[in-house]
Amino acid sequence: MPNGALLRGPSDNTPHLPQWIDRLVSAGIVATDPDIVRRQRCVNISAAAISVNSLSHLVINAFYDLHGLAILHAYNLLMAVLPLSVPLLHRFGENVAAIVLAISVLFAHAFAVCALGVTSDLHIYYTSGGALLLLFGVQNWRLYLVFFALYVAALIAAVNLAPIDGFLLPEEGALRDLVSTHALINTITLNSIVLFYALTALRRAEVDLQAEHRRSESLLAAVMPTSVVERLKTGEETRIADRIETLSVLFADVVGFTSAVHEMPPEDVVAYLDRLVRRFDSLCERHADTVTATVYERTRCLERSPHN
Repeated sequence: MPNGALLRGPSDNTPHLPQWIDRLVSAGIVATDPDIVRRQRCVNISAAAISVNSLSHLVINAFYDLHGLAILHAYNLLMAVLPLSVPLLHRFGENVAAIVLAISVLFAHAFAVCALGVTSDLHIYYTSGGALLLLFGVQNWRLYLVFFALYVAALIAAVNLAPIDGFLLPEEGALRDLVSTHALINTITLNSIVLFYALTALRRAEVDLQAEHRRSESLLAAVMPTSVVERLKTGEETRIADRIETLSVLFADVVGFTSAVHEMPPEDVVAYLDRLVRRFDSLCERHADTVTATVYERTRCLERSPHN
């Protein structure tokens, strides 16, 4: 197996976003902490998904009744545009954009629920409050629990206090059936999009961590004996100092090396030294038995010498 394949490890099937989507997802993010960046990207994804969702409602409702639902069209247009400005808030703090987005959906959506009533099932969008954990992160679990409780309270209030058919075209049952189906499909789609991106980002972080681990393992194996590496990995805290009874050290001077490599690219110099060291290793392995036998015979001769 080639060395490069060994370092890369097994193939990874994690999907990669196109560059233009990755740039859009990273809009407005100035943080350098990888954890904060991942959460803020989830905020951007959620904001974009909410914008597209509102736009889809705008289009469908406009086709159904352009003039009778004018006030609802204005609301959907606002919710299609407002989330697009959320990424601009990342510079003011790691959770500012997430908080603003959560509050906007929490209160603004109450208008849509009251406009079309409980029979439209628009309150189903409040169930997405559980996905807020991906935006705040488990380290901000207290903040998440506050918003989770608010979303649960909004859902309960909508079911029990919102009008049954709302105040917009209350006699249009077909409209509410259309909106209900649309809301149910969009809810599962929005949740899937956010979860898919969050899990993809997590998987990518795991793959990068595994690659770093393989590189560190390869580096340790290259500079230390295997026995020492294994002892380090077991967490041995005492000083690792082993006695080597027989050791041979070769000092070699490469004549003209400095002038010869002066104009060579760095990678060619490293490649040359690598071939040279490997050649020395090969010669040592080939003649190891001969050298050992010679040293043994000379030692025996010295022991038998009367002047010893």
